[in-house]
Amino acid sequence: MAYETHGKVIDARRGLRIHHIGEQDELIDTLGHFRESYHLAPGQCVVIRPDGYVGAFFHGKQSNDIENYLSRFCHRD
Repeated sequence: MAYETHGKVIDARRGLRIHHIGEQDELIDTLGHFRESYHLAPGQCVVIRPDGYVGAFFHGKQSNDIENYLSRFCHRD
């Protein structure tokens, strides 16, 4: 989940859903519950694993780091 990232963070992969949260995005955190629950600042992202656990936190500008992390679990189409 990408919090107020204003654009693409990483490339699409099979089995990976990317949701953008922010004023102009698909999901709007009107009451701030998402931000407060994950302690995110604008531009930060969180990977939620299929089992519901947090897999990683990263800043949207660290796309190489998250690409390396995801390459162990998800394959590009």
